[in-house]
Amino acid sequence: MGAAGAGDGPVRGGRRTQGHGSGEGPVAGSAHPLVLFLAGAVFLVAGVWLLTAAARDTLAVRYGVHTVGTVREADDDSGDGRLWVTFTVAGAEVTHPLPPGTNRRQASHGDRLPIVYRADRPERVVARRDVGHGPLLFWSGFTAVGIVLVGWSGLALHRSGRRRAHPGPGRAAG
Repeated sequence: MGAAGAGDGPVRGGRRTQGHGSGEGPVAGSAHPLVLFLAGAVFLVAGVWLLTAAARDTLAVRYGVHTVGTVREADDDSGDGRLWVTFTVAGAEVTHPLPPGTNRRQASHGDRLPIVYRADRPERVVARRDVGHGPLLFWSGFTAVGIVLVGWSGLALHRSGRRRAHPGPGRAAG
């Protein structure tokens, strides 16, 4: 037995590394790169989906009519769980659903909610807080976290694979 002791990984640069089957170094000691890769993939897919929805909603009402509507609970028969909003268009009261993803915790039945709708298509109605630069920046950041996690963990997995394939001088392949 060497100075490192039984069960310890090799000593590199004055510090011991632990071999966890996925490579050595700080990534293996803190979290498995495959788990980070999967988490990053979830962030990336969800971020792209939500960013696309926010961009679509923002563009749909870019030149829309700003008003205030009254929130209604979803019709039990619809089953989609979306909030509906009642507002006045050309003197007539209409009720249309808010897009999927509208935060239900920020509005409940009977609340007054600032909205934006398309003058030519009032069924395209969005809560005012869900359009513009704020939501686009937020979901862009969410997507960026996914990209960073996927890239970083992919690099760690690649390096781990290279170490096993090319163990270096004086070391046996694993």
